[in-house]
Amino acid sequence: KSSRGLVISRNRLSNPGMVTGGSVELVRLDDADEIEYGTGDAFSTGTGLTNAYLLRVTNGSAGLRMSANILFSSFTVSGASATIAMDATSSLGYSDYNDYFSSNSLLSFEYAGAGAQGLLGWRAATAQETNSISAHPLWFDPGAGVEDFHPRSAGGRFVPATQSFVNDGADSPTIDAAGPAEDYSLETAPNGSRMNQGSYGNTPEASRSGGAPYPGCVVVSNVGAGQPYATISAGVAALPGALTGHSCVVVRDAATYAEQVTVEGFTNNGSSISIFTDPAVGSRAVLDPPAASTAAFFVKNASVNVLNIDVSPTVE
Repeated sequence: KSSRGLVISRNRLSNPGMVTGGSVELVRLDDADEIEYGTGDAFSTGTGLTNAYLLRVTNGSAGLRMSANILFSSFTVSGASATIAMDATSSLGYSDYNDYFSSNSLLSFEYAGAGAQGLLGWRAATAQETNSISAHPLWFDPGAGVEDFHPRSAGGRFVPATQSFVNDGADSPTIDAAGPAEDYSLETAPNGSRMNQGSYGNTPEASRSGGAPYPGCVVVSNVGAGQPYATISAGVAALPGALTGHSCVVVRDAATYAEQVTVEGFTNNGSSISIFTDPAVGSRAVLDPPAASTAAFFVKNASVNVLNIDVSPTVE
């Protein structure tokens, strides 16, 4: 309270369902100006709560700056909840290259006292977060009694018990997802020449880069069962708003996806987007748009490629 210029960095703030009543706020900034909040993990779950917030900013807290954070929530409340709630007297100076995820159907925010739904709603309300994502961080095990926030990686995840790295069957989308100007020199190779998001970013325990699994793809959103994104639309929405290279949405199974996929609002920067089924699947994913859809793929952006996906509407 009544603080200025504090740096809150490399914290792991966790409430793995331990609080089952009342209200929860992992971080509260009250009349706190020019706070730097970065490279942190915030995780909270719980049922039977009244109100719940991962970060609450109130009472004229001006100029908050955020980057390289992972904020994950799963709340059941009778009152109000939000990943970030910022009242009308407070302001956001800068925020980008963060990961915001909720295991519930809605990812909720509040800005200037008004609600904003999902990352797209938060971007629109704040005019920030162009390169932030909304994806499951694939921490190893954030549950009570373990609370291991090392992100999974096919290239190598650090195991504290053995002080060594093991290879997982999936890559966290938070790897190599911090800002390109951030220092990554303490991350062991292969490190993608870019810092990871979260509290282990730019530390010797940072999860290693798995390498681009698809030729030409600089950014990859993996879609399917057991992958960071359950729908093709979610994979598209997770791509950076300003493309940093050829960006790919890869469907990793041959399931049927009942959705309309809309691609719009990206700044290409001379690059492009490809949406395709992983060739290793051996067959094609199927897109079955709902009855009220405009199209299966509604493309309103330049340089978008759709490959190896069948369109099979069950409603004409």
